[in-house]
Amino acid sequence: MQSHYSINVAKDGLHFFSTAEQSGVDRAQVRRVAQQLKKHFPAEAGFQITVTQWEVRGRVVKLEGL
Repeated sequence: MQSHYSINVAKDGLHFFSTAEQSGVDRAQVRRVAQQLKKHFPAEAGFQITVTQWEVRGRVVKLEGL
């Protein structure tokens, strides 16, 4: 199973921006990025930072005659 993290930044309850899939592939990397974002987008100024872990599953499908 493949997984990735996305970090979402909102301001006053509205979506501001989020990171791309390739921006967060392991927990340590995401933690470092989220800590930096918190410095630049503080809660005191109305920002909220959330982290979501996404998991993707795949399976091989046999297609006859390929």
